Amino acid sequence: MSIQASFATLQTLQVVDLRIAKLEAELATERAGISDKAERQAALLSRISKVESIVAVMESTRHELNQELRQHLLQVDKTREKLARCRNEREANAAQREMEEVRRLCKERETEIQKLLGLIADARADVALLEQERNAVAEQIDELDGQAALRVRALESSLEEQQGKREAALGKLPTTVQGRYHAVHARRSTGTAAAVDGSCTACHISLSPMLYQELMRMQEFFQCPSCHRLLYLTDAPEELQSDLETQADLEAQSDLEDDDSAVSEG
Repeated sequence: MSIQASFATLQTLQVVDLRIAKLEAELATERAGISDKAERQAALLSRISKVESIVAVMESTRHELNQELRQHLLQVDKTREKLARCRNEREANAAQREMEEVRRLCKERETEIQKLLGLIADARADVALLEQERNAVAEQIDELDGQAALRVRALESSLEEQQGKREAALGKLPTTVQGRYHAVHARRSTGTAAAVDGSCTACHISLSPMLYQELMRMQEFFQCPSCHRLLYLTDAPEELQSDLETQADLEAQSDLEDDDSAVSEG
């Protein structure tokens, strides 16, 4: 295959690579949307379980307090009987002090029980709200799962088609050029770039006049000195220009993610 014919193959590779990158980004978005809903549902279920566990502990404590209260009330009756049988002032005073102490304990238990009842009611109200939100999320998942699955399958089909086109295009290039392409593609979304008006359309660096003249002779393959993509000559047709704009968007997003990672590591 002539260098000129190979340039057309390089252009095809760039267009296909950009379309593959776009499809992969859309697939990631679809899958993330499904994952986010599932994670939210799991988080709600976890919160509901924790609150219900707390309610169970409070109910157990309330039961124990009720038992204690009943014991104290029985003690009040016994102390009242004891007070009625007192034979002197000393016994009466002792029985009265015992009565006051038991009544104090009864009042404390009643206060604790009422406080627990309020906390239990609040916790159950929280559970009801969480259940309502969980049901809403479950409905969204049921509604979106079918639609999202269809979109994912369609994107996967398109992605497989574009990957087939890439392999077919690569097969037309010399083995050494394929190796150079793979080396660059492993680090970037594309392995090729158009040279238009003396500039690399991928990284926008101005190519040296000597390099551009060598490229125009179409006698061998050259790589951009900045991004290292394989260069080819083109007048940047409308189809390619649209995909180049997509490339700019994807690379800008990638740069932002790299910056965020750097800040986190710092």
